[in-house]
Amino acid sequence: MSEQNTPHEWFLPQDQRDALAEFFKGFAQTVPVHVFTMSGHNDAYADFAVQLVQDMAQLSSKIEVFIHSNDEVANARYQVTRFPTLLLDPDVFQIRFTGAPAGEEGQVLLHALAMLSARASGLTQSSIALLASLKELRDIKVFVSPTCPYCPGQSINAIRAAVERPDLVRAEIVETAENQDYAEEYAVGSIPHTVYNNALTTVGLEPEHIFIQQLLSLEPVQDTESRPDPGAGHAVHYHDLVIIGSGPAGLTAGIYAKRAG
Repeated sequence: MSEQNTPHEWFLPQDQRDALAEFFKGFAQTVPVHVFTMSGHNDAYADFAVQLVQDMAQLSSKIEVFIHSNDEVANARYQVTRFPTLLLDPDVFQIRFTGAPAGEEGQVLLHALAMLSARASGLTQSSIALLASLKELRDIKVFVSPTCPYCPGQSINAIRAAVERPDLVRAEIVETAENQDYAEEYAVGSIPHTVYNNALTTVGLEPEHIFIQQLLSLEPVQDTESRPDPGAGHAVHYHDLVIIGSGPAGLTAGIYAKRAG
């Protein structure tokens, strides 16, 4: 008698699955997603991350998931020391989510997956031209929280740069509540808090052209153009919550809260 396949146990509600399935229809290339977990390290967030990407893989053949649980060999190979961590197509790109991409950061993950599938950063031509002149390695850390409305824009700035120059730009999106010691190391107060190459620190959402100029120069650039409130000063608050299911931009999906632990 043949063995029956165990049916997938869905994590996301039906409305979000429908929205994501539609979103993934436009994907061209397959995107590998690696999730790293370690027992005793942010277990509730790790469970969230694993279930989220497994749902995505069920919804689209263009999402390929690799789960590394307590895998010291994989941790060493990909230089993972914090858990959970998500790496997107790590053999080509240098894009890492340190902490689960929950709440507002859910849309960042989806935008990143779309960029990698299309092999296109979505940067303006002027930003692409500036990045083409980059000759040295750049490391970008963006400290965020699931409830920060300005954080996704800054996270996407970093990821776009890493997609455009995978040879020289590394983008790390750090969820502060899961990595409070990391946030303290970089004196994170308000978010988004961006660290460029450990040489320049900025707070708030920045326009793309300012972000790219600072990435190249590692010096602060004054924005002389009028623009909306950049979002500087969004204070960090730590909550015992996992925010579940922030959908992609332009798609309706609810935000659900689940008590951690």
